[in-house]
Parts: sequence; structure tokens; C-alpha cells
Amino acid sequence: AMTFQNNSSLLKKYQPLSASGGTQQSLAMEVTYLPSEILNIIALVIPCLLGTFGNLLVTYVFMWKKRRMRKPFESLLSILAVVDMFASMVVPVLFIYGAITKYRRWHFGYIGCKMISSFFPISVTLSQGILVLISYERYKSIKAPFERSLRQSFILVWMLITFVIGLILVSPYVYVLELVTSDQYGINTCIPSEKETSIMLLYSIGNVIRDFGATFVMITLGRMSNNVLKRSNTQLNADMTQFTDGPRCRNMEKARKMLIVVVIVFSTCVIPLDVFQFIVYILYHVGVTFSKRAYETVLTFNSVLSVLQIMNSATNVVIYSRMHKDFTRSLFSNARKTLRNFSQIVREFRMSDQKKEQSTELLDLSL
Repeated sequence: AMTFQNNSSLLKKYQPLSASGGTQQSLAMEVTYLPSEILNIIALVIPCLLGTFGNLLVTYVFMWKKRRMRKPFESLLSILAVVDMFASMVVPVLFIYGAITKYRRWHFGYIGCKMISSFFPISVTLSQGILVLISYERYKSIKAPFERSLRQSFILVWMLITFVIGLILVSPYVYVLELVTSDQYGINTCIPSEKETSIMLLYSIGNVIRDFGATFVMITLGRMSNNVLKRSNTQLNADMTQFTDGPRCRNMEKARKMLIVVVIVFSTCVIPLDVFQFIVYILYHVGVTFSKRAYETVLTFNSVLSVLQIMNSATNVVIYSRMHKDFTRSLFSNARKTLRNFSQIVREFRMSDQKKEQSTELLDLSL
């Protein structure tokens, strides 16, 4: 909802406060929430918890548990998990803060208005860039399985380029953000300027191009990988080699299928919000006026699609647990170890209690 609020819409979003109360009363906020607002807050808590702890678990399994046998594919998944973990920690909390304050307050100053609000779109760009890199790594490993994997310098340069692209794409949004204070409507918040709708339209166009461009590249690389794999299987079957039935080929196929699922789920979560905002900003730009009820409907749809886009940072752990056997094996192994350690602690605690009781009984008998 923070994306759509601008000064021209304050009359629809905020009700004027009584002028007799002065500045102190006008800045007082009514703590009453609609059922839809409460549901929105609860919905934001889910990706926050699932994304934070889930990606922390992914990072632990791939970066620490498999540090000696980690594959290049899993190393890139670890980088994606780190980005998604920080996004899950920051973005839902920011939206929950906005929902609780009804987007009337901003306590992080002018720099925070410019910097914190831009973290979400930058994190989406980084995740898309990493997925494109993973798609390229899968294609390269299938086409030339015995060549050296991606160099760390190449990965660092790619991440730097992706970050710069994210900064460029979010710069129009950062430019139009400003702190707005209105005693009449009881707000002191960070919202886009009403005079820069054309810049906001440019920002939404950039997001749509980013989404469809990254998805197109990932689909193209996936199809190229599939074609190479089919040709390799045909040739290897003709040569009667054992590579086709070996674990390497099966692992390639499993990794390729899991990557397809990750790309589909990610695009399904990300694209709807950006397309919706693009349509709304076009309507604003051409001069379409919204009634208060229509504007509230737009904000409701925007909130739902925002939650869906935030969920992209929390879905990978579910996909890995269903499709990555090593991850599932490590997950259950850690769970069993935790249960065994907990059971051992409970047994030791009981034994210590029994020893205390026995010593007490012996002391009583001696007395």
C-alpha cells in the first residue's frame, strides 16, 4: 500500500481530523483495525518466520553441513538463500510496521525514507539475477560437464552488475519518495510525491521489463539445457556408455527439474504485483480518477499481491525439502540429532533428580 499512496490520494485514504484538537490531537492515531487489516498482518508474519528460519536452515545445510562436498549448484543456492533470508527479515517487518501504523507514521527519517523503502525491489532484482546465474550454471554444466565450474570472480562480477541494475531500476522510486506531514489528516509518513506520476510509471515499466526479461532468459536457458541433455542422452545411448544411467546424469536431471519449479514459483509470486502496479500507474498517468471505494479496492489488491511477492523469499525451502534429497536427508538428520540430544538431556536431568532423591533418602536414614 505504501507504493500507491500519494498526496493527491490523501483525501481518499485519510479522513480529516477535528481542527479543535490542535497539532497533538491531529497526530494522534486511532488504534482500530479492520478484519482485513488484521488478516494482512497475520499473512505478513508467515513469510517473515518461514523465510527467515527456512533460509537460515538452507544456508546451514548447504554452506556448513555440505561444505566439503558442496556442488557449484548448491553454492549458488546458498547465495540465493542468504539474500532471501535478509529479505524475509526486513521486508515483511517493514510492511507490518506500515500496516500497524496505517501508513500514517514514519520514524526512520529522510535517509530511511529513501534507503529502507528501496530494499524490497532491490532484493527482488538480486534474487532474479541469482536465478539467471543458476540457470546459466546448469546449462554450462550440462553442455560441458567436465569443464571447470563458474569462477568466483565471475560470480562476484555478476552479483555486482545485478546490484547496480537493481539500484538503477529503483532510482525513480527513491527520487519521488518524500516525507509528508499533515496535521489535518494526522499523518507524518514517507510516500511518493503527487507531482511525479510519470516517474512512478517509469519505475513500474522498469520492474515489468525486469520480470519478463529475467523469466525469458531463465526459460530460454532451461530449454537449451533440456535440448543439450536430450542430445547427450541419445548419443550416449548409441555409444552404449553407462553415463546416461549413472548418478551424474540423474543428478543433472533432478537439479534441472528443481530449478524449473523454483523459476515458475518465483515468477508467479513476483510478476502479478508489478503488472498490477503498472496498470494502475498507467490509469493515474492518463488522468483516470478513483473514487474512495475504488481506491481502497486498489490498495486491498496491492496488499494481497505484495504478500504474494514477499512469499518468493520463503518458498524455496519448501521446494528444496520436496525435491532435493540431500537437503531432505540433512534436514531429517539434524532433526533426529536434535531429538536425540533433547532426549539425552531429559534422561540426564531425570537421573540427576533420582540421584538427589537417593542422596536425600540416605541422609534421612543416617539421621
